[in-house]
Amino acid sequence: MKTLLDQLPCATLITDEEGHLLSANSELQRLLGMTGDEFVPTRTMDELFPPAGRIFLQTHVWPTLRREGSASELSLSLKTKRRGRIPVLMNCRRGQFEGAVCYFWVFFVAVERSRFEQALLSARARSDESAVVAAKATHFIKTITDAMPGLVAYWDRDLRCRFANRPYLTWFGREPERVLGLSMRELLGDALFTANEPYARKALEGEPQQFQRTVVNADGSTAHTLAHYIPDAIEGSIQGFFVMVSDVTALKRTEVELQLAASVFHDTLDGILISDVNGVILSVNPAFTRITGYSAHEAIGQRLGILGSARNDQRHLAEMARALVANRHWEGESWGRRKDGGAFRQWQRVTTTTSDGIIRYAFVFNDVTERWQNQERAKHLALHDALTDLPNRALLMERLGQLINLTRRETRNLAVLFLDLDRFKQVNDTLGHDVGDDLLRLVARRLQALVRQTDTVARLGGDEFVILLDNPANLQEVHAVAGRLVQSINTPMEFDGKRANVGTSIGIAMYPVDGRTAAELLKSADAAMYEAKAAGKNTYRSSSASLVRPS
Repeated sequence: MKTLLDQLPCATLITDEEGHLLSANSELQRLLGMTGDEFVPTRTMDELFPPAGRIFLQTHVWPTLRREGSASELSLSLKTKRRGRIPVLMNCRRGQFEGAVCYFWVFFVAVERSRFEQALLSARARSDESAVVAAKATHFIKTITDAMPGLVAYWDRDLRCRFANRPYLTWFGREPERVLGLSMRELLGDALFTANEPYARKALEGEPQQFQRTVVNADGSTAHTLAHYIPDAIEGSIQGFFVMVSDVTALKRTEVELQLAASVFHDTLDGILISDVNGVILSVNPAFTRITGYSAHEAIGQRLGILGSARNDQRHLAEMARALVANRHWEGESWGRRKDGGAFRQWQRVTTTTSDGIIRYAFVFNDVTERWQNQERAKHLALHDALTDLPNRALLMERLGQLINLTRRETRNLAVLFLDLDRFKQVNDTLGHDVGDDLLRLVARRLQALVRQTDTVARLGGDEFVILLDNPANLQEVHAVAGRLVQSINTPMEFDGKRANVGTSIGIAMYPVDGRTAAELLKSADAAMYEAKAAGKNTYRSSSASLVRPS
């Protein structure tokens, strides 16, 4: 590669991405009066330019190269080993050198200009033409730096300002003629100078500095800045340092908002889960672990199925999916599953979010199992007897109405048995109401044990019970069930050594011969029950005239 470079008629240089010298051809060495040994990676190309050129490199050339990969027709001056200056047109392009990313720099020097410049340099004088070129270059650099949104300045070893762009002047509310040559203490003030001086001293020792500051602007507003102090080294000697300051107030505000959002995510009592479009869990918060039992390590990377409960039917899941597609949002109650396999009732809100075409689902939920249980218990108590936990009158009438409608549509039978305990008052009067309550609970269990799960045993109140037999084969089967009920209730009962004897009288009504509505059937069965009591109690009677249990 070196041999090929030496064959080029123009000055050529190769640097790495940071500007360190990798190789220079013989034409560039001749032009600058340097040897090949002086082009070593420990040196940077900044050393080949005077201060104005170095500023232009940092503020314009390098940003353009890193963004676009090339820069062309740039007017600069190269510095010779004897501190002379040679105006050049510079072109640069990104490429590969020995397998690594590098930059190729090509410098063009007009023959007449070179001779004129060399003559002027040897005489240590400047012509009007070179003064115009320098003025244009200075104006160009100033125009570029003034257009930058950040603050750019240059401070020499004595901490005096040698360059400042327009934003820098505006920040401090100064005019150019009142800043150049000003000391850093005079410009910054005692407090800010005291805070920044350690960084300036480190930069003058050759150590790049980066730090943040909260400052008060000239208009009294507060701003946050990020400052860079970049040492300016020439042949190992620090001449000063470049200052680049960026206003990061908006970024700081965003950072605070992100910290707040992270705090809410971490500290909220609601469980939060983020998943991708395939249902893979990406992130969870501590409340998620508290509710489900899964740690973040255990949950992240797993699919949402680990939290699914079989108690959610397919209709519920389909409704959720439709809502997310149509509205990008769903909320409601559903069942979740903990790590130990236990189910819990949850209130859940699911939101679809899209950023840069990437879809995410955010699940926010909390455990409402206790509230749900209380609500279910209240619903149960509204439809069940508090003493025996049997269906009460309201639930009995609802089920009887449903069976009547079913029997109307299909060829089936329906029987209503009305039971009233015999001698129950005597138990309450002699053994006490606590024993009476225990007796009612035991009667309820005996009745349930003698019928099928599809049948209904209800308590109307006091010592009255009703049984609905769903589709018995015929009236004879109903009578057989009634006989077993009488026999079971007639069996003596003992409670803490106290013996109780009761019986039951049962009235039977059949749909539709004894009634076509729930009220009619209960009325017929009640009337038949009184017939059983009139017949001597502890027996049953049917309201159907043709069938009466033989004595």
